[in-house]
Amino acid sequence: TEQVSKTIFIATTKRKQGVNIMGLTFKFITLPKRKFFGFTAAHIHNHPINLAEKEKVIVDCLDFPRNCGGILEVIKAMEGAKGELNIRKMVAYAKKMPNAAIRNRLGFILELLGIKTTIRPSKHYVLLDPLSKNKGKYNQTWKIRENIARRELLAWREY
Repeated sequence: TEQVSKTIFIATTKRKQGVNIMGLTFKFITLPKRKFFGFTAAHIHNHPINLAEKEKVIVDCLDFPRNCGGILEVIKAMEGAKGELNIRKMVAYAKKMPNAAIRNRLGFILELLGIKTTIRPSKHYVLLDPLSKNKGKYNQTWKIRENIARRELLAWREY
């Protein structure tokens, strides 16, 4: 994303309080163990950490758009990282998550960006952006209520 965040989100399976360090907010997001996957081991200053894979970050953002600035930021990030994302892995991660809305949102966005996918939506309609009003047309293919107009979703490309 092009936005500089002053909040760092850290996924954990144990509840922890957020902290502020040198102007940065570290917010801990508690995930159930079944959602805690899609990371690689890394080291920062000789400290081992688990670092989320890009595909899992996108899936997590589709699960909780409020933590990433909304669905428009997810779309921008996916467009910007198109060449780096493993779409099959991202689809597999979406299928593994217990929230069916992720599959609907992912399929819709992939189609919007012109990326072919084999993902299947759930049977129930979901809001494209749960942070926006419950209005807009129904997309039968992806079982999405398009509560943000397509022209808005892609307007940033014009700049």
